[in-house]
Amino acid sequence: MADTAKDKLQELWNGIKDVVGDLTTLEVTTLSGNIHKILENQAPTGKPVSLGFKKPDAMLEIINGQDDKVKGDIYVLAYSRIDFDQDTVNFVANDLTEGDKAVYQLHLDSVKASLEARAAFINMLAGIFGK
Repeated sequence: MADTAKDKLQELWNGIKDVVGDLTTLEVTTLSGNIHKILENQAPTGKPVSLGFKKPDAMLEIINGQDDKVKGDIYVLAYSRIDFDQDTVNFVANDLTEGDKAVYQLHLDSVKASLEARAAFINMLAGIFGK
């Protein structure tokens, strides 16, 4: 928690940098593999607990082995990073199977949709602040 005005300004600056980074950098990571969730408990209703990934970092926890109720083999099939100045980094796994190729097409579609959404958001901001 910020105690001084300098600390508060630093927190504000760090927050602004995070927002600008999020607005200016587009990242799409496509994972493939198998995930098996082990259910040990049931909800009070007797129905199995949700298998949903509601936490933002749930997939990272699975990949890093931090969730001991989840087992599986997960790998990065494709990764794309596009900076605001259009510097781009792309990765695609070797020897894609036909199934992997279909998933890779989903990756490309996700990148395209993300670029369109970012452009629309920037246009909206320009419309608000450009007046």
